[in-house]
Amino acid sequence: FESEPTLFQWHEDAFTLPKDVPSLGGSLIYPNQVFRMNPWTYGFQFHFEVNEKMIQDWLKKGAAEVKKVKGYINPKKIKEETALFAPQMKRMSWRFYENLFEYLGHLK
Repeated sequence: FESEPTLFQWHEDAFTLPKDVPSLGGSLIYPNQVFRMNPWTYGFQFHFEVNEKMIQDWLKKGAAEVKKVKGYINPKKIKEETALFAPQMKRMSWRFYENLFEYLGHLK
């Protein structure tokens, strides 16, 4: 992936990784958003599939959730950053799924 990618995360779930499993990415609130346990096992706690419209819809439908974490999440900033990062997120999403399906196609 591009260095320091910005991806969209919409989860209240948090967890602690085992000592020997490094975090490969996260946020200030949720530091464990990506991890690799071994060459075949990865964990992703963010959304590759989102686009601008989905994020706008989630902000509207999830207004109560957003209020719960007031001070950590700013809907206005999310809207601004979505417009800024949407092209990068789309490229990364396509790249992720292309690589995943290519890999799965080699399994028998």
